[in-house]
Amino acid sequence: MGFESNRVPLDFVTILLAGQEFSSYHLLLVDEFLRFNGESERDVVEGVEKTKSVLFALMDIYGVRANILVSSDFMRGSEYAGMRVENERAVFGSDLAEKLRLTVPERFRDSPDALKYAINEITCVDYLCDNFDIQIKLGPNKERAYDEVMRELAIGVDFGYLMDAFAFGTQYVEPVVHYLPSNTAGGVRLLLSDHPRRTRDKLYQGPIQALRAYAKVASVAGKRLGQDYLEDDEIDGLIGKKLKKATVRLVMQNIVEPYKGVMQDD
Repeated sequence: MGFESNRVPLDFVTILLAGQEFSSYHLLLVDEFLRFNGESERDVVEGVEKTKSVLFALMDIYGVRANILVSSDFMRGSEYAGMRVENERAVFGSDLAEKLRLTVPERFRDSPDALKYAINEITCVDYLCDNFDIQIKLGPNKERAYDEVMRELAIGVDFGYLMDAFAFGTQYVEPVVHYLPSNTAGGVRLLLSDHPRRTRDKLYQGPIQALRAYAKVASVAGKRLGQDYLEDDEIDGLIGKKLKKATVRLVMQNIVEPYKGVMQDD
C-alpha cells in the first residue's frame, strides 16, 4: 500500500475487509517507494503514522486483524539487497526487462532508473514469501502487469485482486488505485476525513458502477457489524434514485458513522 500524509481514502475499508478471507493477513506500507518518488521525509514519516492509526481504528471497528509491515524496515538490509541483485540478474538476463519496462509510465521508460521501482516491487514480494510465508499477493487490478513478470520469475506466490475502486462525479467509469487519493480519474474520491455531508454529496454524483461497488463494500462492512446490508444480486437490481439512496444509507451507516465514532473517541 502506498499512502499520502494527510488524506485517507474510504477504500482502505475495502483493503482491510479483504483480510477476513485469510487466516493470516499482512499489509505492507511501501514508504521506501515514496522516497524513490521524491516525497519529503516528513510527509513519508507522517503518512506511515497516519495510515497505521487509520488501519488500527478500522481493525477495531470490523474485527479484522492484520499485521502491518513497513518496507523500509527490511529494504535497507543485506538480505534484501542480495535478493534484489538476484532479481536484477534474472530480469536483465532474459526478455523480462522489456516486459517490465512496459509497466513503467511512458514518460519515464527511457530513464536509467526506469526499472528500479518495478524490480524493488518484485523483490519485496520475494522477501515476504521467504520471511513471512506469504502465499497470495493481493492488490489492485492495475498490478497485473507486475504480477505477470513475477509469474515468469517463479517467485512462488499466487495472485488475487481487490474489487475495483472508483471516483465519483466522473464522465467515464475508470478504476482508481485504492490507496492513492490523488488518483481521481477526473472526479473526486471518498475520504474517511470528509464531513458526513460531503460524503453524501459525493455519493449522489454517481456513476452507477461506483454506487454499486460502494454499496457492496458497505454491505460487507454491515455483515461484520451485524447491521443492515444487501446481497450483491439485490444491489445489482437497483437503479436510479433507489440505488443512490441505498448506497448512501449503507455507506453512512456501516462505514462513515462507525469510523467517525471511533476517531472522535480518540
